[in-house]
Amino acid sequence: MERIFLSHAGPDSAISEVVYDRLSAAGYEVFFDRSPDHGMVFGEDWEQRIYREMHRADAMLCVVTRAGLMTTLLGNHYAGTLEGQRIPVSAIAFSPSGPIAVIGGGEAPLVIWDVADPADPKRLAMPSEIDGEVWAIVFSSDGRMMATAGTTGLVTLWDMTTPARPQVLATMAGALNWTASLALSPDNRTLLVASWDNSSDRNKATVWDVTDPARPKLRSTLVGGPGRTGPVRAVALANGGRTAITGSEDHTAILWRVTDPQRPALLKTLGGHTEPVFSVAFDREGRRSATGGADHSSVLWNVVGDAAPIRSADLAGHSKSIFGSAFDPTGQILATGGDDNTTILWDVAGRRRLATLTGMFAYAFAPTGRTLLTGSLDGIAALWDVTDPTRPTRLAVLPEHRGTITAAALDPTGRLVSAVK
Repeated sequence: MERIFLSHAGPDSAISEVVYDRLSAAGYEVFFDRSPDHGMVFGEDWEQRIYREMHRADAMLCVVTRAGLMTTLLGNHYAGTLEGQRIPVSAIAFSPSGPIAVIGGGEAPLVIWDVADPADPKRLAMPSEIDGEVWAIVFSSDGRMMATAGTTGLVTLWDMTTPARPQVLATMAGALNWTASLALSPDNRTLLVASWDNSSDRNKATVWDVTDPARPKLRSTLVGGPGRTGPVRAVALANGGRTAITGSEDHTAILWRVTDPQRPALLKTLGGHTEPVFSVAFDREGRRSATGGADHSSVLWNVVGDAAPIRSADLAGHSKSIFGSAFDPTGQILATGGDDNTTILWDVAGRRRLATLTGMFAYAFAPTGRTLLTGSLDGIAALWDVTDPTRPTRLAVLPEHRGTITAAALDPTGRLVSAVK
């Protein structure tokens, strides 16, 4: 018996009930959220149920009436679509100095867009100087320099003074096969690179001096000590680039002092996880850190200078691996994204869950902290008003995407959105 997921908007409920009855009479197994027999139950976790039913279905049938269409068109305002990006995308960044978006992917590793007019984005450039896929992009604080990395084992530094004509400043060797995380200090002097491969269990986080981006210098390699050899999957910097944290597949996160990039000092090995650590983050002040991983948990740490971090809370709420963590601009709210297709908002001070949203892999806070963008495994990108984080309100659904969304960002103004697959 074929399973059908019946999708509809609120104004389409009446006609959807008719469709449900006819499909059921024809012998199909139909999931319809309003079905009295097999639909949603009061108090049920609707995000989990919807996700599960969508992935069980053999087909999806979308009911769209004039009323539903008008509600969508009048209630949502779409800025624009970057039509030139037809390939899977794995990284995105907005320049802090202007309306420039850079998208990284596979067959076309980099595409640079001018999004000054969101209704009419203009493709500026598709640099051909690099091969492979781009998995990580980071801008300098002034937007004049950009670093990219991915599947080639190389990190490329770009002069972005003229975005339509980006110039390669330098290509840095020394990474392993894959690089999925980059972090750049606010003074644009120190670049932290996390890389790994499948032929070795080497821990590979390297510290580079990019004061002169045309002549980058490898300053040191962060070595985690005896028994700490797992590939590094995530990096972050805080305190003006003086403090670093790395997350590894050996189940550890390590806090480092990198005030002198040539002589990094291991401050503390954070052993709060029983499985690989895929996610690390600092709040804006660098006083709190969050780590998350394959053990489904997120651990909060209080970080005070060089003193041993204090494990302040274990946040349990995900049923699968955590791949992303981000603090809001105030540091009072933490968002964690899990492979269970949920994003959870946490009250950092109260150590409690505020809300659960559908969406993982991609989420970003607007600079004001009042708006959150989420992207889900089923290709849905949504904007949420989190002014009251206990009652997030969905503002809009952006329907242009098909397939898993793996990266998302809001520009520094909080007005422009990009979510990519």
